[in-house]
Amino acid sequence: MKVNVFLDRDGTLIEDVGYIASSNDVRPLPGVFEGLQLFKRNHYRLHVISNQSGLARGKFTREEFEEVQARFIKIFSERDIVFDTLNYCFHLPTEECSCRKPKPGLFEKVNSENQIDKLLSAMIGNSDADRGAAEAFGIPYWDVRTLVEDDLAKDTFEVLSSHVVEYFNGVQHELE
Repeated sequence: MKVNVFLDRDGTLIEDVGYIASSNDVRPLPGVFEGLQLFKRNHYRLHVISNQSGLARGKFTREEFEEVQARFIKIFSERDIVFDTLNYCFHLPTEECSCRKPKPGLFEKVNSENQIDKLLSAMIGNSDADRGAAEAFGIPYWDVRTLVEDDLAKDTFEVLSSHVVEYFNGVQHELE
């Protein structure tokens, strides 16, 4: 079975500028390309899981979201990074849906479509909602903010990715 890495989008892979309504605001964070390329070299499956309530709040239109999404995909594909799945919750927090993090609904959707092994899965994010969703789904969580606080912001994601690969190398060795 392959390793599955669940990734938050805003504040983890790209700058969090609030509700992104313009494709010009899609700016990858330092070290993200290198970290994701490391995952891809190790044949990891990458799943974006992101709350995007700006649509329901009227902060951006569906068309603007699609333009942002297209730019996001293009920027990463130009670096040979293709995400296996892209999953978004557009609901307001007050709607009590099952897909909005910290609930694990989007993780469960990916699992039902891909039959993942939770022992070979993890979440990388930057919020308590990300942590809560990973815990609710029963997988480890790495927080990019931890390394930022340790003053490694220059290549935070790249450093974190190497820790994740080391972790899964150990897990896979134990499973053999």
